[in-house]
Amino acid sequence: LTIKDFTEESIQQRIFEIDRLLATSREQNSPSIPVFYTEAKTGRYTAQNAILQGYHKSVRYAALRGCYEYDLEAAHQNILVQLLDREQINFPELNVLREYVANKQRTREQLETDLNTHIDTVKEILQALTYGAQLTSNKRQKIYESCEGDEELIDRVINNPWLKQFASTFEITREHLVGDNKVITNAVGIKRKPESKAKAMAHILQGYERLILDVLIANSEPNDVALLVHDCIVYYTRKSRTELTRIVKENTGFELQFSENEY
Repeated sequence: LTIKDFTEESIQQRIFEIDRLLATSREQNSPSIPVFYTEAKTGRYTAQNAILQGYHKSVRYAALRGCYEYDLEAAHQNILVQLLDREQINFPELNVLREYVANKQRTREQLETDLNTHIDTVKEILQALTYGAQLTSNKRQKIYESCEGDEELIDRVINNPWLKQFASTFEITREHLVGDNKVITNAVGIKRKPESKAKAMAHILQGYERLILDVLIANSEPNDVALLVHDCIVYYTRKSRTELTRIVKENTGFELQFSENEY
């Protein structure tokens, strides 16, 4: 277990999650676990008490064994590129984002090598920058947390040329898509007065994420959706990724791809 990066604390957390599921099953006198969702400020579906959605991946996979997860490939980055294309907005730094969307896995693996870290850390860093984190060693910034305070890793991250370009892309994008607007209405009609342009961008992105999930749910068979996990959907039965792409394209205009993972 230690070789697989399990710690005593993380094992205890997983045991707690399993006990919680078993207790719920006993109370309901059913092998099924009900999951109720609330609507976050951005419209994102959030499972109450984090049931399954917020649990460790290993617990979620075990609980939903035999189900199929369909995850949007580079969802937020891809949506941003297509939003800018719709408005005919282009700038040199955007090529970095296009490169990432086109070659997500290869780019992540290259960063894993360049930064000498685990690919999960790379994913965290990229997601943090997408949501407005700054390339700084400041302990209050998400990059510090993603690197778990490893000063040498943080130094490699904030000085990486590719990541510098990646981060600058979002700064420019926020100027184009948010600008001086004080009130932002996202794709599902939710209005907010974000405290910063980064939070305004998150409101926009998560609105489109919710819109896409709504489209998939509306085009699903009753009781076939097992779980919603932000930008991915888990079904009880296998789906055609091409068909999911078609459904999203016809209903939202976005050309998005899905990865498939059997639990």
